[in-house]
Amino acid sequence: MRAFRSASIGRRLWWRAILAILLVAALAILALGQVYEAFSQARHHARLLRELRVLLDVANDISSERAPSNVVMTASGHASSAAVAWLARGRAKTDRDLDAASARYLSSSQAARVKRRLAEARRLVDLRALQVDPPGGDVQDSIDAMFAAYDAMHDVVAAHAANTIASTPSLQGAVLQAMALAEVRDAAGRLGSCLVASMATHTPLSERNLENIDRLSERIRVFWWQSGLDERSAEIARRRAEAWGAFARDGLPLIDSLTHAGRRARLDTMTVADFTARYVQALRPLEDMRRHYLETLVDAYVEQERYRLVLLVVAALLALVVVALVAGLMSIMHFRVLRPLLEVSEAVITLADETRMPKGLRRNSARELQVLFDAFDILESRMRERASLAEKLKRQAQTDALTKLFNRRAFETFGQIKLRGADPAGQPFLILLDLDHFKSINDRFGHPVGDGVLVKVADALASQVRPGDLVARFGGEEFVVLLHAVDVAAALSLAERLLAAIRAVAVFAADGTEVPVTASLGVASGSQLSLRQLLSHADLALYEAKRLGRDRIRMFGLAAPA
Repeated sequence: MRAFRSASIGRRLWWRAILAILLVAALAILALGQVYEAFSQARHHARLLRELRVLLDVANDISSERAPSNVVMTASGHASSAAVAWLARGRAKTDRDLDAASARYLSSSQAARVKRRLAEARRLVDLRALQVDPPGGDVQDSIDAMFAAYDAMHDVVAAHAANTIASTPSLQGAVLQAMALAEVRDAAGRLGSCLVASMATHTPLSERNLENIDRLSERIRVFWWQSGLDERSAEIARRRAEAWGAFARDGLPLIDSLTHAGRRARLDTMTVADFTARYVQALRPLEDMRRHYLETLVDAYVEQERYRLVLLVVAALLALVVVALVAGLMSIMHFRVLRPLLEVSEAVITLADETRMPKGLRRNSARELQVLFDAFDILESRMRERASLAEKLKRQAQTDALTKLFNRRAFETFGQIKLRGADPAGQPFLILLDLDHFKSINDRFGHPVGDGVLVKVADALASQVRPGDLVARFGGEEFVVLLHAVDVAAALSLAERLLAAIRAVAVFAADGTEVPVTASLGVASGSQLSLRQLLSHADLALYEAKRLGRDRIRMFGLAAPA
């Protein structure tokens, strides 16, 4: 029998050891899951920003293609071979980047729309380039077509940016700043293109282009301000300040001087080729800033991805080590600690089977075990003392200190039990009573007299209820009785006895004045109702008794007497 018990305990300990190992493994998996989630998020962020960079590069290619296009189509006679080669390189780069982006990130309809607009713009540019002195309107139409090609690609970029922000709100600041920098670069480029038609035809600036120049200048300032709202490092802030300083030094004064001249007279102080060469150099810091920001951002998330991957590997190794350590510790605990204790536990099991240790066993046992037996006796005595104390504390927790009746918590506990149990006496009834004008008694005669009233009322209630009825102080001057009765008449009969007993309570103030004591009673019944519902119905009946003049009984659901 003892060997069986030892084997049973050993098996249970092993099962618990296995459970502990599984719990540790589960915790390790949860921790690894969080690390993997962070790694996946960093990788996802890096992928989204790479996609945005590719799309912005395509848009910038289209925007940059305007510069050589302006030179080629406005040249006197045939354009120089350098300008033609510049345009060819720009178009080749745009086509290469657009094809790559279309294959991965653009829908077929998006790619078709961008390519259609771009082809139309290039066709107009090539037609104007074949004319010796193209009219200003034709040049402006070609420029507007290039604007439309960029706008088609810009719609794709904006849709991708909106989807990125919607799916990954944490990237909102980075995406908006990248978009703002791209908007600044494009608006600055358009600003120069507004001058090209007048420079090519040696005419004053049109009202339309003057309005566009004012609008684009304001757009540049707004988007440049927006691009500084999410500066992620001092290095980016420094590069941004340098880019704006260079453009404000080399680009804006050039635009302002030509705009000022074109408002009053023909714009013939500079050729389109010379202007484009200078202005492209002025735009370069803005483009470099856009490219640097996106590269820095992508590199940061790639570095974060690598860090999280290393962290994931380290966490996995640590989890394996922890699980192995726990398994080893459990094995050591079993073979080096628990097995020896199992042998000693047989003696403890024998002691647990006896109410008290036999005296003969004490005399026949080794002297070293007497201390253990004495400890068992002390433990038994202390356990009896604690049980007695626990019972006393339980009674105190369930009893109202003043009236010695059950308190509200005890009533709710025992009331639920009483309602669930079947009772041959009949259906359940609940009587809720409230002492009339009790606050006036306290105010007029003092709280000691009020306490005396509560005690006398509690004694009166206890004297009228049956042994199986549940009576309690419900709070303040409220008392409650839960009983089973054969019918309503029996319950109301008890309520009448309770009311009569309360009226008979004799309490005197210090000056000998008798304190009048009455109460209002509400009665409720319902075998299918919960204790809370019975209390609610009884409370409504009690309120009705108060309304009708107090010192009376009302039954929930019965009409008041006329």
